[in-house]
Amino acid sequence: MKRTFIAISLSTEIKEKISKFEKDFQKIAGFKGRLISPEKIHLTLKFLGPTLEEKIPQIISELMVVESKTSPFQIEVKGVGAFPNLYHPNVLWVDIPIIPEQLERLQQFIEVKVETYGFAKDHRKFKPHLTISRIKTGKLLKPEIDFFNENKDLDFGVMTVTGFTFLESILRPEGAEYLSLGEFKFNSLNNE
Repeated sequence: MKRTFIAISLSTEIKEKISKFEKDFQKIAGFKGRLISPEKIHLTLKFLGPTLEEKIPQIISELMVVESKTSPFQIEVKGVGAFPNLYHPNVLWVDIPIIPEQLERLQQFIEVKVETYGFAKDHRKFKPHLTISRIKTGKLLKPEIDFFNENKDLDFGVMTVTGFTFLESILRPEGAEYLSLGEFKFNSLNNE
């Protein structure tokens, strides 16, 4: 059994801006919690969870269909926030404030394709975001909340999404390790 998910990797420019934000959050606001390395931050399209190894080739085959019917598109990365909120946070994130139609279609197409193999469809509304930290205590200090509020509209830039990756997540005490099970690149000639 492998713990798997499907995600979009970030551009180098977006990773660099997230890295600067994380360093400032630690230096200016004094955040002492664990931040996710920008190299590991991604936009999750579908978390599959425990996956039987014999299903992996079938899932890859379905994801190839998705790949063949999707064209590159752009996303804006702007703003920061927390789930459920800054006063009782479980997750700190960087926002994708506008969901392009192509991103929503891609996520829904993947949902339908993997549902065939027993992965339940997520009935929550898709809220694309980039997780930068998980907060175990459920609270932030006032300087940390103030820093997030001051940066709530921070512009991280625009990136072109050219594909997605099927990943295995191996949980370790120092943080998750991600191994690629398949890379899927969009063809700019694909019809949407």
